[in-house]
Amino acid sequence: MSGGDAVQAALEPLWPAFNEAVDETGDFSALTEGQRAVAFAWILSGLIGNGGVASWIESAGHRTPDAKAALEHLGASEYVPLLEEATRLYPTFAAGDADERLSASDSWTQEDETRLETLDESFYALAEQRDLVEHYAASYVAAHPEDFTD
Repeated sequence: MSGGDAVQAALEPLWPAFNEAVDETGDFSALTEGQRAVAFAWILSGLIGNGGVASWIESAGHRTPDAKAALEHLGASEYVPLLEEATRLYPTFAAGDADERLSASDSWTQEDETRLETLDESFYALAEQRDLVEHYAASYVAAHPEDFTD
């Protein structure tokens, strides 16, 4: 089983609680810190990998502080400055509504657009070197099986 497959299998039973916390309550207490960290690595990697930083901001930007803590927990601290730059580009990241989170881009200059492109490229380059799922999340799942068993 690949690292990504192991992470996916480990997260499968956790998705209902995680999604409710991300989308509605903000209460992650049903999950261990490690479970939260692995789940955030998974969705952060998937969203940015498939749609860039704007996809993260739209879907879960309001949970960026939680994602930064998750990255630190996994030892993926080199990703944190990328999220910090995302919040500078989207100072509306914490809004509860997706359209409002993205609204900062309505008044962007060409320089801001270039900053977003550079940020996306930086994320992709870092993921090539040390992928969030394959390198960090999979290593965590392998080292902490007790977090992911019933």
